Amino acid sequence: MAKKRSVAVVGDDTDLLVLLLHHLSPRHHVVFLQTASKTLNIRILQDHLAPDLTASLLFLHAVTGCDTTSMPYSIGKVMAMSKCHQLKDHASLFMKPNQTHDDVNKHGQASLEVLYNCKPGNTLDFERAARFSSKVASRSVYLPPESLPPTCDAAKYHSYRVYHQVQTWLGNHLDPTKWGWLLHKDHNVEKVKPVRMQRDAAPASLLKLVKCNCHGKCDKKTCSCRKNGLLCTLACGDCKGITCTNAAVNSEVELLDD
Repeated sequence: MAKKRSVAVVGDDTDLLVLLLHHLSPRHHVVFLQTASKTLNIRILQDHLAPDLTASLLFLHAVTGCDTTSMPYSIGKVMAMSKCHQLKDHASLFMKPNQTHDDVNKHGQASLEVLYNCKPGNTLDFERAARFSSKVASRSVYLPPESLPPTCDAAKYHSYRVYHQVQTWLGNHLDPTKWGWLLHKDHNVEKVKPVRMQRDAAPASLLKLVKCNCHGKCDKKTCSCRKNGLLCTLACGDCKGITCTNAAVNSEVELLDD
């Protein structure tokens, strides 16, 4: 439609803004995004963006959290955009179709290492362990596990979902079950839920020390497992990792036909 005349798109979703910034080409007429509080001229916004940022925008938005991907703790979009030059080669791979899982994982992990300011040559797992040891040794208060870098395993599935989402925005519809999602039916409605990880979040010796004895739904921070960012397990006193809201059940997303 923008090829023939100017268009105003109404909406408040950040995904919508990012898509308009990416897809609007010089041959299109002016496109406006009308939000609840302001009117944005997409062309003017494009003119103020650096070329590296414009080319990487879909990736940067997805890797830092969008409607279908999770937000890495404390990693904001402004900070990620400030590192677009460091991330441009990794972003370029995510923009290309037909990439292998190994390459997506490799570049996804490398991107998160940049975002978490990992030392050169250090993996996410190494940084996670090193920062945990350093912070525990220097503080006496509770250390939120989400403040640590993700495990390499969790980062892999996050990278898969980021690639799947970026390719979907580009019009390439991939099988979600091959890119970090599990498919199941709920009342005859097909839904997908994210694969969190397939390896433990911490060494088994440490995980064995964490268990709860909640007599409720384990839905509050008083739950030892939830407080430490862990799922309840069979070691837990009452719920056994089965009957509570902190069991191995993930957020679900309905598959909608286009």
